[in-house]
Amino acid sequence: MYRRLIAANMAGGSVRFAQAIAAAHPPRPSAPRGDNDAPEAPDAPRVPAPPALSASADDALRFPIGDQPGIGSNALAFGAPITSDHRSILFGNPHWFWRGPDRFYQAQLTIPGKVNVAGVAFLGVPLIVLGFNENVAWTHTVSSARRFGIFQLTLDPADPTRYVVDGKTEPMTPVTLSVRARRADGSLETVTRTLFRTRYGPVIDLSTMAPALAWSPQHAFALRDVNADNVRSFENFFVWNQARSLNDFMAIQKRYAAMPFVNTFAIGRNDARVYFGDIGPIPDVPDTLADACTTPISRAFASRVSGVPFLDGSKSACAWRVDPASAQPGALPVDQLPSVVRGDYVGNFNDSYWLTNANAPLTGYPRVAGATQVEQSLRTRYGHLLAARLQRAPGGITRDALESAVLETGSMSEQLYRKPLLDAVCTLNDAQSNLRDACEVLRNWNGTADIDARGANLWDEFWSRVTKIAPERLFATSFDPKHPLNTPNGFNIDNPGVVQDLRQALGGAALSLNGFALDSRAATSSTPRATARACRCSAAATNKAISRSSARGVRWTTRVIRWNRPGRATAMCRS
Repeated sequence: MYRRLIAANMAGGSVRFAQAIAAAHPPRPSAPRGDNDAPEAPDAPRVPAPPALSASADDALRFPIGDQPGIGSNALAFGAPITSDHRSILFGNPHWFWRGPDRFYQAQLTIPGKVNVAGVAFLGVPLIVLGFNENVAWTHTVSSARRFGIFQLTLDPADPTRYVVDGKTEPMTPVTLSVRARRADGSLETVTRTLFRTRYGPVIDLSTMAPALAWSPQHAFALRDVNADNVRSFENFFVWNQARSLNDFMAIQKRYAAMPFVNTFAIGRNDARVYFGDIGPIPDVPDTLADACTTPISRAFASRVSGVPFLDGSKSACAWRVDPASAQPGALPVDQLPSVVRGDYVGNFNDSYWLTNANAPLTGYPRVAGATQVEQSLRTRYGHLLAARLQRAPGGITRDALESAVLETGSMSEQLYRKPLLDAVCTLNDAQSNLRDACEVLRNWNGTADIDARGANLWDEFWSRVTKIAPERLFATSFDPKHPLNTPNGFNIDNPGVVQDLRQALGGAALSLNGFALDSRAATSSTPRATARACRCSAAATNKAISRSSARGVRWTTRVIRWNRPGRATAMCRS
């Protein structure tokens, strides 16, 4: 059971690098050299050319656990001071697998007098990992903090399986694995492969991102997964299932610091506050260490993929720090991890901790914990604007209002950009153009993803093309960190080239429907839905997986938790 949960912990790190680990193999060595001799210095220092990373490099290192890039879990929690009945309320919209061996299953675990908890768990894990008991309720969203790091290794020219640390070479450790594999004719064969480990972790081949990231005679790259040393999550969930109060819940999380790749939101019975914490293993790489241990390759990498600790492995001083206050060696101590307790609201939609509360941004944490002062996703902007709208309601937020709001099927991209598109492209002069029918469909679209909405499919295809245009060229108003929920905004229609790009995007969208009518219903599409691209969702509607609750007999895709009468917590659900 422990191994099952430990394996799941690595979903934010090693699991995503399985192919890179398997593909790593040494180049052919040159002449032999003495065991402990460092390579001789060349006549002139050889500085490797910075890699030109592929366009998909950043997406490859994002961790939309359980789904496609751009889709992820959502959460909102509102404190008692701003609710209609002065009781805290929590909305959770987790995204995880609902099929296969890693799927959620829904359960209630009861031992009279000991534990009474309901929610979801992984197959093979007899604990609730997201849910509620009689005293607390909690949910998770995928954290944007990095849970791994990369070390650039300087190799012995005579032996690419030896690397230099502080002027001395040391050998990599070969690990030979054999598996049974099926041939094309259906018969089985044994495939044997030798992989290599270093003091930092396994050697990886990232040449699919850039040729310079391959294992060469000069350098190789090793992966360190901070969750490889995290064996505490089982105990964390076990004690959480029995938590007696919000204070108890928060203390448990800070004691174990075990959440592997998720943010945590929680509320407690008879407690006016709401809690957010990204409290778990995050590499102990302060910005000063990251800056002091860069290489030309790591600087080029950082320009495309933010927050990943990419360090010089030839210097022991560049290893992750070890702080006695940390829950494990090499992880940030709890007092350097983002968390906040508030009386109004907290929310997250898979961007960083920065705008947990849009009115009081969090700052001051190392880059590895998440980016600040950067453009937010449309889903994040939608979620915080939805929270602001709910808080403006006279008399405070009600459960019904929250449940209704999170199940809306509006589109943030539509709200921001449909009118500018129509104004720029769909003018009277275009009445006879090849865009006429597409323009008419978008004019008549109700702007939602309701099952009968006509125009949603066309908008999805259009938006997937528009997002490929360079943002500094596309938008009339660029991102402003002082106004993160309102920027970027508008199309730069004063630029004729941008107008032409918009025309081409709309025309391409119309053609891509592959024979389906331009005004086909949202329930009909020839291609996978692009909900993430257009952010056609409130904080809830992206996940349509349904599960039956044996405990309550309810069907749910989202959970709105609030406290009813003493001794009972209810999951208010809607399919």
